[in-house]
Amino acid sequence: MRIAPPQDLPKSLSVGLPLFVFLGPAILTLLIPNQEFVEIWIESERGLVENLTTLLAIIGVVVALVAVRRSAQVPNQLLTVWLVLFTLGFLYISAEETSLGQ
Repeated sequence: MRIAPPQDLPKSLSVGLPLFVFLGPAILTLLIPNQEFVEIWIESERGLVENLTTLLAIIGVVVALVAVRRSAQVPNQLLTVWLVLFTLGFLYISAEETSLGQ
């Protein structure tokens, strides 16, 4: 199997998405005057930030597993070990965010 050459990420992903993730909760807090709504739906254990963190960690597990599978073609086996540890890290984050790690 041949590995495709790397491609540059679009600016919307490489710049826009991190800005949205960083500034999004702050903007929502400023735009929504009802502080109780913000505490329950955004900042709580069942809020938007907690659930998005879990979702992104699970996506990270899947992407890391694909990378582990593809790393078998690379002669340096330390990369495979590093990717397995990376996968375990994402698995730990997702388990902790879903309160399985407590």
